[in-house]
Amino acid sequence: MNKLLSLSAVVVLAGCAHSGTQAPAPQRPDGMFKVLESPELATYFAANSLALYQNNPNLRQFYLVNNYAKPTELGGGKPPIHSSRATRVINCEKDESAQFGRVYFSEPFAQGVEVTRKEDQAQWAAFPRQSLLGELRNMACGVDPTRLKLAPAKP
Repeated sequence: MNKLLSLSAVVVLAGCAHSGTQAPAPQRPDGMFKVLESPELATYFAANSLALYQNNPNLRQFYLVNNYAKPTELGGGKPPIHSSRATRVINCEKDESAQFGRVYFSEPFAQGVEVTRKEDQAQWAAFPRQSLLGELRNMACGVDPTRLKLAPAKP
């Protein structure tokens, strides 16, 4: 019995020592739901970002967050990029979507410090209902607009 306890203790301690060398997986913040995953990245819908755009009940703004499998080094003393957050707006009447920019962050889930940003010239583009954006449209446009907050003045 003592040999079994000793062996168990060694296995447990070895497991603890080994697990201490790996970085813990980042904790997914509340309100983030995975919508797409590939070997390069995982995309999350930030449900807590859902808002009216320009106080228009037919326009919904939200964030899509990408966590990258491999950090990107920019150099120049900037921290590596681990994630990005894109501002998307969907027109519930016309099944159109536009992206208003992307911000890159030093930590997963659009956390940490802002490393850089890319401003997009927003272009409305149609999307099929049988697509990822179509599914997000169904969810976002299914929310009563009176229950949504206003989006920040500049996405």
